[in-house]
Amino acid sequence: MPHNVKLHWHGTKASNILSILEQGLIIPPVNAIQCTGRMFGKGIYGSEQSTKALNYATNYWNQSGGNNQRVYMLLCEFALGKAYSPTNLNVSFPVSGYDSTYVQPGTANIINQESIVYSPEQVNIKYLCEFE
Repeated sequence: MPHNVKLHWHGTKASNILSILEQGLIIPPVNAIQCTGRMFGKGIYGSEQSTKALNYATNYWNQSGGNNQRVYMLLCEFALGKAYSPTNLNVSFPVSGYDSTYVQPGTANIINQESIVYSPEQVNIKYLCEFE
């Protein structure tokens, strides 16, 4: 039984939803055409704060999202296990001996909480939420 399981939001573009529902969340390959979220290594990113995930769902980071669109977010169980909590970015992620990274707001200018797991098996999608 996994330990240290927390509910986290995961935001993604609408065009990714069908693939995610068919295959689950995956870690994008290094040569992915469009990939956001690699500050803490190659992993699956989520947040306890829905507003953080909403930025990814609306494609905010690429400035190509519209104002009147439907967006989708997933509410997932993240099995964090033994989580590393960085105080700066002077380490290589993932950190050896840890199952995940748990980032507190204020760390390295991060505004919202973030969690990163490094294996798809650490994520269980519970709900697909649609917002208009």
